[in-house]
Amino acid sequence: MKGQAFITFEDQDQAQRALELNGTGLLQKKIEVKLSHTSSNTSLAKKLDKNEFEEYLNKRKLEKESRRKTQKELPAQIKRQKVNLSNTPPNKILLIQGLPSEITSAEVEHHFKIFRGFIEVRLVAVRKVAFVEYDNEKNAISAKESSLDWEIKGEKPSVDYAKK
Repeated sequence: MKGQAFITFEDQDQAQRALELNGTGLLQKKIEVKLSHTSSNTSLAKKLDKNEFEEYLNKRKLEKESRRKTQKELPAQIKRQKVNLSNTPPNKILLIQGLPSEITSAEVEHHFKIFRGFIEVRLVAVRKVAFVEYDNEKNAISAKESSLDWEIKGEKPSVDYAKK
């Protein structure tokens, strides 16, 4: 059985006495008792007058909404950094980075299947990358060099050799 509980005590002395229970057994498990970093709404409602308490709740609600809004905007703001593979030796597998998020495997394949020795495309859409495999290094080199200025859906992805 897993669980947690938040218990509000009448005063600080009672809370301190509860800390003595830390490490004791309950239902064949050791319990962990810690003091909260902030006061509970229940204890604040007792300490503050009605207007102060309402003001506190409204302020917390606004802060929570602001954090939630910021968290929603974060993924759009964060651009995935491309892995620097400029010094990677030739390989029969190419790594395509910086693809548009709405790209399909078929669209990537459409560009790369025209090169000799094409085997397959493995798209990792959430990472905006694809791996394009050829039957040998020579054909992969040819495809890479021919794709240096490749542009798709307004994006210019980088084409490098994948790490072995």
